[in-house]
Amino acid sequence: MSKKVTAADIPKINGYWEIERVVFPDGTEKEYPVNQIFDYFSIQNNTGFRKKVTPQLDGSFLVNDDVEKITIKQENEKYIINYSTFFRNGKKKYMLFQMKN
Repeated sequence: MSKKVTAADIPKINGYWEIERVVFPDGTEKEYPVNQIFDYFSIQNNTGFRKKVTPQLDGSFLVNDDVEKITIKQENEKYIINYSTFFRNGKKKYMLFQMKN
């Protein structure tokens, strides 16, 4: 069961994320049973960045210099993550996220 994402939930995005499943606008889904790359988010005051990181056996992460700048905006009771890099601009929607213990 999911709950509505609120402004108070935005700081929960900070940190390392393993994407397990993506639901596309047409309702189709893609599962990611094993990930070699994680997303790292750092957001303050609805702006920040996302980086791709690779976990290492010693618990550290291998990080490159590629950064996607992020802004978060509320649209129609949903929060939209807008991101941009030197090479591309786009919009990704994160309407539902779950924290694992």
